[in-house]
Amino acid sequence: MTAESTNERNLVVWGDDLSLGLGEVDEQHRFLVDRINMLWQALLGHREQEAVQGLIEDLHTYTRTHFSAEEVLMRSFDYPKLEQHQRSHRSFEAKIRQAAEDYDAGKPISIDLLRFLNEWLQQHIKVTDRDYARYVDRHKHHGMLRNFGGFFRLLNQMASGEEAETEAPGAHGLEMQRAISLHQEWVARLEAHLAGEPVEMSAMEAAQDDYCLLGNWLLIQGAEGLDELPEFKTLMQDHADFHICAANIVTHREQGDAEEARRLLKRDLRHLSNAIRFDIIQLYAALQQRFSE
Repeated sequence: MTAESTNERNLVVWGDDLSLGLGEVDEQHRFLVDRINMLWQALLGHREQEAVQGLIEDLHTYTRTHFSAEEVLMRSFDYPKLEQHQRSHRSFEAKIRQAAEDYDAGKPISIDLLRFLNEWLQQHIKVTDRDYARYVDRHKHHGMLRNFGGFFRLLNQMASGEEAETEAPGAHGLEMQRAISLHQEWVARLEAHLAGEPVEMSAMEAAQDDYCLLGNWLLIQGAEGLDELPEFKTLMQDHADFHICAANIVTHREQGDAEEARRLLKRDLRHLSNAIRFDIIQLYAALQQRFSE
């Protein structure tokens, strides 16, 4: 398929009018545009529910990640319209979250929703984001933007599937990409167990939130004082909830209720897994900000 024919099928077409001149931020915006286009094309092509649901979850997770990164940057530059920007972000996140919940409940994704996402994103980038980009550009001489270059590049590498081993500042042993990869491997192991593959897992093992490597790291870092950060506490709670949900899944399978086990896996566990990925990035952002001040 040629680039022209692909563009004809896209809902959003990237152009100079969407570029802010902040390289890493523009890359994240392009990723969001690509995800909206993929969802649009999946709906036009009547793709199966699981594929569409996965795209919605990816869009929601990455949207939260991108917004978080923007807000860290704006807060560090003392951007005066931060609260207004945050309200706009939360509204968009809520719209996508509701769409995911509605789709999971059997309600189809409407074309009108995709048009709303398109119009909101373009308006947000061209007007709201451009305002903060001008503000940041005027303060570049402070050198603060360089402190966040690695953080933004890491998020972009993760989004594109590239390997990116970067340790969070002030948190010995937390390599964000590695932490997320290990967590995803644990999820894959649970999925294999549920599918009847020869992967042994008991409900008791699944419930232990300090049994996996991420849980063990959280336990150690909490004892060393990192638990004073709200982002760390959120990650701890979501990680504990994830393992409780995993134990419920294994229990339902052991009791012969495979349908309920699959439902929990596809809905609740997937949501918690995405939350943990976001929490790890949020924690990294909080540590990045602390050690750049």
